[in-house]
Amino acid sequence: IDFWLSDNLYNTLQSNSVRQQLADDSQLALVVPAFQIPSQCRINEGHECRTANIAHIPRTKEDMVFMVNHQQASAFDPTNKGGHGSTRYGDWNSMDEGSIMTIPCVTSNRYEPYLAFRFCEDLPPFQDHFTGYGKNKMTQIMHMRRNGYLFKQLGGSFLVHYPHMDSKSRKEWNVGKQRDKKTDVELLTFKRGRVDKVFAEFRCWLENEIIDDSRTPMCSDALDDDEKLLLRSEDKICKRVRQPAKN
Repeated sequence: IDFWLSDNLYNTLQSNSVRQQLADDSQLALVVPAFQIPSQCRINEGHECRTANIAHIPRTKEDMVFMVNHQQASAFDPTNKGGHGSTRYGDWNSMDEGSIMTIPCVTSNRYEPYLAFRFCEDLPPFQDHFTGYGKNKMTQIMHMRRNGYLFKQLGGSFLVHYPHMDSKSRKEWNVGKQRDKKTDVELLTFKRGRVDKVFAEFRCWLENEIIDDSRTPMCSDALDDDEKLLLRSEDKICKRVRQPAKN
């Protein structure tokens, strides 16, 4: 488990105000902001390292705000702007515990926040094709947005990434990341290339087969997600078909 909950997250989600909003809208998805802290170790991840890291993890909003203000913590994975860039971290600082703020639009199809929502029959599932590492969360969230889920941000609570070295799956994913896509290298020999191809096919299926009922749309200045795909240009093209009309 590499994300730790703030001490109050469970009680916040169980509060009357939050439960009422979830009851009123079966397609409400609450974004729990995710943060990261640096590791207290430089070399290994032994017992002493784990003890030091755990002691450094903030438990309350006050602790987190203090650490962010003193550059001891930051929004999770700032190098991946699409991943959590739509979360309103600046606004979160002044949000009361249990308050909820609308996220008007998302800046990237790569958005993959951690969510709290009702478990209902119409909830899009994780796609089996993305089991393991790579694009499992973001494809579910794309599907949820397309189906009409409304994304709002939860105040006062958060998640913290426990710092650790790259896993075996992450290392495998990173192989070929810096390859020049103009060379004769066969990109589909890399795990990332294979997953990205399935992602492009999934996105095309979503656009062609699922009626767009989005209540949290893409922003007008959204990032160009295709630049991140380890695919050749022809593999990114989606042949559009006419969508069925809404009822």
